[in-house]
Amino acid sequence: LAEAPSNDGSAATMAHTDPGMVVGTVGYMSPEQLRGEPVDARTDVFSLGAVLYEMFCGERAFKGKTAVDTMTAILKEDPADFPPTLHATAPAIERIVRRCLEKNVHERFQSARDVTFAFDALSTASGVQSSVSGIVATPTVAAARRLTPQFVAAGVAALLVVGAGGYFAGVRLGDHAPGAPTITQLTFRNGTVRGARFSPDGATVLYAAAWDGEPIAMYSTRPGNPESSALNLPTADLLALSPRTSELALALKPRIDATFFTAGTLARVPLSGGAPREVLESVTSASYTADGSQMAVIIATPTAYRVEYPLGTERLTLPYLISDVRVSPDGKSVAFIPHPGGGDDGAVQVLGPSGPPRTLSSGWLSIGGLAWSPDGRELWFTATEVGGLRALRAVTVDGRQRLLYRAPERLQLEDVAADGRVLLSGITLQSQVHFGSFSGKAERDLSWFDYPSAPSLSADGTRLSFTESGEGAGANYGIFVRPTNGDPAVRIADGAASVLSRDGRRIAIVSGPSGKSLVIAPTGPGTTRSIDIHNYGFLAFDWFVDNRRIALVAKEQGKLPRTYAVDADTGSVTPLTDERVRVPFASPDGEWLTGGMRGDRVLYNLRTKATVPLRGSEHDDSTAGWTADSRAVIVFQADDHALQVFRVDITSGVRSPIATIGGSDTTGFVQSGELTVAADGDHYAYSVTRQLSHLYLLKFTE
Repeated sequence: LAEAPSNDGSAATMAHTDPGMVVGTVGYMSPEQLRGEPVDARTDVFSLGAVLYEMFCGERAFKGKTAVDTMTAILKEDPADFPPTLHATAPAIERIVRRCLEKNVHERFQSARDVTFAFDALSTASGVQSSVSGIVATPTVAAARRLTPQFVAAGVAALLVVGAGGYFAGVRLGDHAPGAPTITQLTFRNGTVRGARFSPDGATVLYAAAWDGEPIAMYSTRPGNPESSALNLPTADLLALSPRTSELALALKPRIDATFFTAGTLARVPLSGGAPREVLESVTSASYTADGSQMAVIIATPTAYRVEYPLGTERLTLPYLISDVRVSPDGKSVAFIPHPGGGDDGAVQVLGPSGPPRTLSSGWLSIGGLAWSPDGRELWFTATEVGGLRALRAVTVDGRQRLLYRAPERLQLEDVAADGRVLLSGITLQSQVHFGSFSGKAERDLSWFDYPSAPSLSADGTRLSFTESGEGAGANYGIFVRPTNGDPAVRIADGAASVLSRDGRRIAIVSGPSGKSLVIAPTGPGTTRSIDIHNYGFLAFDWFVDNRRIALVAKEQGKLPRTYAVDADTGSVTPLTDERVRVPFASPDGEWLTGGMRGDRVLYNLRTKATVPLRGSEHDDSTAGWTADSRAVIVFQADDHALQVFRVDITSGVRSPIATIGGSDTTGFVQSGELTVAADGDHYAYSVTRQLSHLYLLKFTE
């Protein structure tokens, strides 16, 4: 091993003269290069990540006093966070660079094309280009002022054409996507597809759908025929179809189990019709083996999700959502999508005949829909790293990825036929924020872009804040404030969650990757300050009546969640309650906090420091606010398509109905939620999520 002299160990050059020569500049070499392992295109991606990090930050991602120190950093350490001036304005760019620098090759982008697509997606997201081009330059990277996602994407391609160091050893999969596919629209009514499969002969498509606000029904259609025929089958989601026996696996009485996901009673029924045979409760996904003799399922329990294959044999249990189980064509492996964040984020994993699951592709902001390729060598899925427009992608069993098809809408993979034809749902996912009052004023739709959520109101109900997290807001999401009289909304800052102060003059915003900062911004003229909360795992927050302090429910590392008081003026964070006491909702009189988990709602008295149960609260209650006199907590439950709202007297525990909200338009309904009530006890705001979709057939040309 020869080491070139250098004042900076990260810039040293190393060479190994044994067979399997390794040559490169140490600071840009991948972990597998340093270990002398086989290298491929993913090695180039790591080197590219090191170059991009240096372009943006003005210093090397990995450095040490000697080459050995730098090698140790590459193998064992993560690069420092982007400087605050960078990651506060463009956290999506930092995520892309960090994924390039994953030490595990399977966790990285798998090709130059994937990196380019990630930057291309940023360039199409509202507000992101200005964030990138406005980055403050360091002396060593003055040109960073003019960086745009298009410029970076072009640089990605150029760097990888030249070769960053590892490409000589491998073949890149995914440099060329298949030819442009022919696309046939199969459904035309207004509603939502709830599962689709090819028939055993491949000529007919079977699907479940809820059209025009009607209950779910089963249909069949054939390409080239715009009409669908209703089938004499039960009302249910379609989970699977046996290609050999023509038996259907249905989810009877489906209920929303998590956002975008449902669970129901697994039933088996012949395609020809007949009474369903109920098999198992709380099933979210199912898949037959090729011969139809066995089935894999995912079962939702109150605390976990379980993969069984075959039925009755537990293969894996995780404490978070799992979806989209699929048995491989040879019956030896089971693929699925874990969602550790509890939403539609996730990865592609495979369980072999034994051992733990292997991750083939990860880091997706939104992922759903999974199927094996006809030859069993790849898994096809729909996912995106930025925004909500999922694309059709493929990953081999050894982790190499490629793009198959991208469209200007959100895609959901339904099935892949034996000849490679693909069933896709094209989805329009939209949220709305509605504002109204219990005293009888007509509701008003105060939505701004495509996906507003997490509404918050000033005490008098004249101002509303919300998060825009769809395509319209851009990759970093956006916090907006809008007068409830319908005047235009104003974008305050990037961020993932917010809550207005009682007087409506300030807004607290969770900002930065993983909620590292609590930003206090004025809704009008004034100064913005940032409070570092990176040591706290943010869970919930609300303003006190004094408009100065914030009740923050958070979890310090190694401790249980509790409630803290955050001073918005000084930035101090002080423990307020004992551990396990999560009470972010402050009463208008300033005496009480309430909150807690479902089935464990409590009251915390700020004067006496006592914690007592909230009598009259039920297991499925969620807290919306307080009555104006602070004598009752306002709670709600989601009931089918509406919200049932109650007041719970904090002294007597008497529970009284207040109103039923929503439920008039059920077309494409996914869920209602996030009801918030202003401190005046009268005005309220809530969100409604709808998903409208059509079914398409894709056939790739040679």
